[in-house]
Amino acid sequence: MLRLGLDAQPAKSEPSKGDTNTGLSRWRFLFAPTDDLDPVDLADTRQRAEALADTEYAVRAERAVSRLFGAWRTIHIGTSTLLYALLLLHIWSGYYFGFRWL
Repeated sequence: MLRLGLDAQPAKSEPSKGDTNTGLSRWRFLFAPTDDLDPVDLADTRQRAEALADTEYAVRAERAVSRLFGAWRTIHIGTSTLLYALLLLHIWSGYYFGFRWL
């Protein structure tokens, strides 16, 4: 079972805190896995791995959709600008040629 952080306990195979071979040996248990394997922990690890895979898939899908809509947004802005310009030309021509008949 892999435990990280302040709730981690030293592994049974690790030296005790009294052993001062290296200055960092007492902190090693925070980052080193223990030797005992619990089936519940394996199931939990599998669920976490599946959740991580789902998250990675969602991120990839979001990036693909973002690229697609980014291209669409560029086309949309260009087309709408052109249509607004044509609308203004239409309104101007209606006033210009319409008022001549009055």
